[in-house]
Amino acid sequence: MELEQKHLDEIHSNKDISLYLSARTFVKDYSTFNRSIILNFAENGKHGCDNTCEYCSWKNTPDAKRNLTPNLEYVKNFCNTKNFLGYKITLSGGGDPLYNFDKNWTDLQDIIITIKEENLLVDIITRKWKTYAAHLNLLEPLINMPSFSIDILDFDFREFVGSLAPTRISTIFDPETSTIGKVIDYIEFYKDYVDMIYFREDYNKPCFLTNKIQNIIKFITTKYPNVRFLSNMVCSNNLFLVKDEVRLNQNEIKDFFIK
Repeated sequence: MELEQKHLDEIHSNKDISLYLSARTFVKDYSTFNRSIILNFAENGKHGCDNTCEYCSWKNTPDAKRNLTPNLEYVKNFCNTKNFLGYKITLSGGGDPLYNFDKNWTDLQDIIITIKEENLLVDIITRKWKTYAAHLNLLEPLINMPSFSIDILDFDFREFVGSLAPTRISTIFDPETSTIGKVIDYIEFYKDYVDMIYFREDYNKPCFLTNKIQNIIKFITTKYPNVRFLSNMVCSNNLFLVKDEVRLNQNEIKDFFIK
C-alpha cells in the first residue's frame, strides 16, 4: 500500500482515496473492492495463452476458450458504477493480457486508455515479460505497475525487471515442492530488483490454512518485509469484469451496472 501511495498525486479525482485505503477490508461495499478486468484474447476456441500453467484456475471453465474482450462502454461503467473509491484497475487473465500482442494491441490499448480517461491508474499482470520488454516503448507510458508471473530464477529477467519501477513479481506456492529453502532462494534472487514479491496459493492445492504453512509464512514475512502470501480467498475478493459481466467469486452480479 505504501508503494502505491506515492502514485496518488497522479490522479485527478474527487473520490475519497483515504476511505478506500483504510476501509476495504472492513466494509462489504462494492465501491471499496479492488477491480480487475479479465482478458482472454481467445480465437477459434483456443485459450488465449501459452497453456504452460499446471495450476491454472481458468482452463477448466467455459471462459477458457471464450474471447473476453470487453466493450469499452462496459469498461467505462466498470470504473465508475456504484461510486468506485479505488484508484486503479488491474488487467489480468483469463488468458494473458499480452498474448498475441501484435494482433491484440489495439484492443488492449483502447481498454487502457478508456480506464485512464476515467482518472484511474492501470496495473497489468502477465507471464510474458519478453513481450513487455519488446514493447516497452508502448506499454511503459500507459502502465502504472506491471506484475510478472515468473516461476524460475532467470538472470535475463532479473536484469530487465530491475530497470523498471515500481514492479512486482509473483509465483505459485506449491505445498509439495515449496520448501523454505526454495522459497528463500527465490526471494534472495529477486528481492533487490523488485518492489514486491508475491507467493500465490495454488487453486488446485489450497494449503495456506494449515499450521505448517502458516509457520512458514510467518517466518518468511518477518524476515522479508517486501514478501506477501496471497490466499485464494484474497485473490478472489475482487470485482471482475468478464467481457460483459461483473462477477464476485465467479458469481455474476446481475444489477451491478444499475446506478
